[in-house]
Amino acid sequence: LMPKLLPLRFRYVTPWLGSLIARDREAYTYLPKSVENFLSATELDQAMRDSGLQNIRHKKLGLGTVAIHIGEKP
Repeated sequence: LMPKLLPLRFRYVTPWLGSLIARDREAYTYLPKSVENFLSATELDQAMRDSGLQNIRHKKLGLGTVAIHIGEKP
């Protein structure tokens, strides 16, 4: 349930809080829009494989909102 709620919070609550606290909604609206274009953890694994790295792995942190990727150069 949490991973499904986090994008909603990020898309709607963060800009609203930004407008309240910093008085700049637009500054807190661009980030959720840019994140929509990020690769998923699995897609980034594949991109790393496609670039020639080996032993690709990742670990998700922050309730699945962050992933640390590791790959080895052959």
